[in-house]
Amino acid sequence: RFRCISIESGAEIKGMLRPGATIKKGSIVEKLSVVPEGAEVAQGVRATGNPAVRGDPVKPSQSTDHHSSWIVGLLKVVWLLIELYLFFGLGSILDTLLRAHILHRWRYSAVLYWTINFSFIMALSILISVVLKWVLIGRRRPGKVKKSIWRDLSDWIADYHFRSSTFLPLALSFTSLWWNVVLQLHGLRVDIQSVVCVSLFTPSKVDLVRIKHSFVASAFMDTEKEGRFHETNIIESSIGFHSYVAAGVTLKRAVIAGRQVDYTRSS
Repeated sequence: RFRCISIESGAEIKGMLRPGATIKKGSIVEKLSVVPEGAEVAQGVRATGNPAVRGDPVKPSQSTDHHSSWIVGLLKVVWLLIELYLFFGLGSILDTLLRAHILHRWRYSAVLYWTINFSFIMALSILISVVLKWVLIGRRRPGKVKKSIWRDLSDWIADYHFRSSTFLPLALSFTSLWWNVVLQLHGLRVDIQSVVCVSLFTPSKVDLVRIKHSFVASAFMDTEKEGRFHETNIIESSIGFHSYVAAGVTLKRAVIAGRQVDYTRSS
């Protein structure tokens, strides 16, 4: 049967709510977190995991600033227009260069044209993602989080462009180890032997994670806790699908089974 979901003012929902869930004022439901049916998240707490469990209290500086959120939203729309013109411009430039060098009477000229076009645009777009990361974010280190509109917007721009640039290439070469090189260019400390879910390590997080001889599936990995950035280390470990790893955790020769696991302690 249908049950109403109640979300009070100041709450921030990044995860999933099941029917009958109640989110009290000023609470935060983190990404990949699932609030069970009929459950209630108390006022002013951060819910994490699947099922979501009560985490750290939300400090006033961590709550959503509604006064500036519309400004960030407007700037995001402007960036989406820039992204559109960027991809269109790359395609137009390549089209001009290729049409003069590809034999139009050749039977497979159209296939060759679109293969080169697609490969060039994706490669150049990933290179632009690397530049955006270092220009907008730079090297992020453990320490106090400085909240600002610029920081939120920079993180979003770098992460959005990274995801849009890697979406199609990942569908064709998800298990390729060359993606480790791409992540290294963005700042992730990962060796070539490790197998990781590329989309998990966005530019805003890569500087705070170190991976060595490990397997990391599509999980949620936090890098921020109690208003500070923390470094996460994964060494000779395996992290299953839909796991949650809290900020500042060090895993060494550990195995996280997957669903409904909330790992918040160092092993």
